[in-house]
Amino acid sequence: MRRSLLLDPKPSPSDVMTCAAWLRDRANPGDAESAISILDQGLAKLGVLTGLHHEAIRLEVGLKRYDSALRRIDALTTRFRPSVELSLRRAEILEQAGRYQDAATACDSALALLDLLPVKSKNSPDFKARMEEITRRKEMNSSRAPAQ
Repeated sequence: MRRSLLLDPKPSPSDVMTCAAWLRDRANPGDAESAISILDQGLAKLGVLTGLHHEAIRLEVGLKRYDSALRRIDALTTRFRPSVELSLRRAEILEQAGRYQDAATACDSALALLDLLPVKSKNSPDFKARMEEITRRKEMNSSRAPAQ
């Protein structure tokens, strides 16, 4: 399948994901890196596809390649515009990297994006609960950050 993907000028996204998943699940040494390579080849041939990027982000974080995962978040943000979900994913990666002050800043970004929603959305209980949850997360990250 890897050879087929390499030769195919426009492989199907599901074939790219399947091949990467097989490598990931096999879990031999170097398979995660190979899966990332397959995903990157698919992205190069197919363009920015969120599913391929999200799978690559998951693999990068598993390998503790936090900066690479963050660059992928940047690519998605640039292509599809900033979102609360991408800001929270950024915060999650930064938390795993132990960069708590940066994670708090990512939470600030998510809060700012939520604040831009229309007034009718802000009156829902879900909105208020989400704001509180992100605010708590921001405060937790700020308290875990080393004093400067």
